[in-house]
Amino acid sequence: MSTINFFILTNDSCTYSPGFSLPIQLKNASIQNCLNFSAGNPSIFINYSSTNTTIIKPNTLYFMGNAEFLGECGIAYEIN
Repeated sequence: MSTINFFILTNDSCTYSPGFSLPIQLKNASIQNCLNFSAGNPSIFINYSSTNTTIIKPNTLYFMGNAEFLGECGIAYEIN
């Protein structure tokens, strides 16, 4: 059975939830550890950025943008 991993990236850290279940249980790690953990697993990444972008790949969904843009994300209410 697969799980969906959830990651919130900042400039120097990563907050993540291994396995996507509600309520989301968040843990902290380095960005590299999160990237290693996500390898080969379905993952959702949220990253604060000055450019608003959504990228969809076969096993990965990336939301990047400012607070207003990310506030419109479908799971935003779980991370506020």
